[in-house]
Amino acid sequence: MNRKTARRLSTAIGALAAIVLIAAAALFVHALLSPRQPRDFSTLSQGADPTPTAGTKSDAANRDMDSLAKRKMTRTIVKAPPAPPPKPAAPVLSTLIRLSGVIDMGGIKEAILEVKKTRQSRGYREGAAIEDTGAVVKKIHDSVLIDYDARTFRLTASGEIDEVKTETGGSPVQPVTPVSGGKQP
Repeated sequence: MNRKTARRLSTAIGALAAIVLIAAAALFVHALLSPRQPRDFSTLSQGADPTPTAGTKSDAANRDMDSLAKRKMTRTIVKAPPAPPPKPAAPVLSTLIRLSGVIDMGGIKEAILEVKKTRQSRGYREGAAIEDTGAVVKKIHDSVLIDYDARTFRLTASGEIDEVKTETGGSPVQPVTPVSGGKQP
């Protein structure tokens, strides 16, 4: 092959490459800028005819999509997590605290309660939370009303602990009357 033929062949291959490049660019621009026809999948669930209309780009792809839309997906892929274990019962209040006494400081009353876990006694006013127990002091007289585990209990200095039935409003059915000497009537 001489130089002249090689040069012509090189020019022809270059021209062919330029034509292919221009055609690829035109195809890319056409695919990028041409508007797409929206599909309405809501008609498929209402029982409309799922056959594709004539003149669409790919009838086979439309048929595949329609058959997928008709299928009911009934198999569970992810299993439901197991139910959480039941909440452990709250310990009995008598194992947590003990009423040592009630102090009246000129109208301000404090209940002296011993937390059995720490074996320490401390004064608590109405509305105070008792540490490490989840109990709250509700009312203080000679006996003390304690809210614990969504129930109300009456503690006396003699060591008695009774559950107090409450109305829906949260107040005791029978008012707590102060008892002298720490004994219940």
